[in-house]
Amino acid sequence: MIDTSEKNFEATIEASLLNSGYQRRSSKDYDRSLCLIPEDVLNFIQTSQPQEWQKFQTQYGDDANTQLLKQLAEVIKN
Repeated sequence: MIDTSEKNFEATIEASLLNSGYQRRSSKDYDRSLCLIPEDVLNFIQTSQPQEWQKFQTQYGDDANTQLLKQLAEVIKN
């Protein structure tokens, strides 16, 4: 018999996502003040837009990660 329960449905979706490169996160990874998962945002920006990230890093130096997250959170908020 096929398991059509909600629990099985969720497990199937999660397994598919994990097999496709998705990384499991815990609630500790979520920054409530920013409403973001900082590590995921930074990895996405740095991987998908390396030239723009380089420019941003040049502008903000060691504070680039913090500045990007703050600015993104503000844009999302507005």
